[in-house]
Amino acid sequence: MNTKRKTIDNISGKSTYEVNKQLLMKTAKMYGDLETSFLKMRDSCMKPSLRELIEQFADEARNDKEEIYMLLKGNELKIETTENEYSMFDHLQKDILDDGEEKLISDAIRISEELRKVFSLISIEYGSTEIRNTFEKLVNHEKLRKNQLEELYDEIVTKGEW
Repeated sequence: MNTKRKTIDNISGKSTYEVNKQLLMKTAKMYGDLETSFLKMRDSCMKPSLRELIEQFADEARNDKEEIYMLLKGNELKIETTENEYSMFDHLQKDILDDGEEKLISDAIRISEELRKVFSLISIEYGSTEIRNTFEKLVNHEKLRKNQLEELYDEIVTKGEW
């Protein structure tokens, strides 16, 4: 028996365009959730200077969400990125039990790291150069955010300068 099967580009059977669009929409939603998380963190900050910095991270997540929506409309993604990751905080991540600023920053670092991992997996899986480049840019953006949070942690908790 000789049967020909229609080959499908993806598991869902949807067009590649539709899958990519849904993927970017979910990414925008993740950034919206990140913004909400940062705003909740901001509300629990006791120190005004830390509250202001966390609010800046919320604004940045909102801007990232808007960038993804612009990408869906055909414009290029324009977010600040870095190739390097400090990872100076990774060894401390499991030892934080405090409910104060230390825990707050730790949670923000964890969220950024999880986004980086998800975006890294997505960038590897997609053959589309546009999608791969977009998610590689998001990976590098999350590296930058994590680096900034680690520097903040170092200033606030380790050095006690705040």
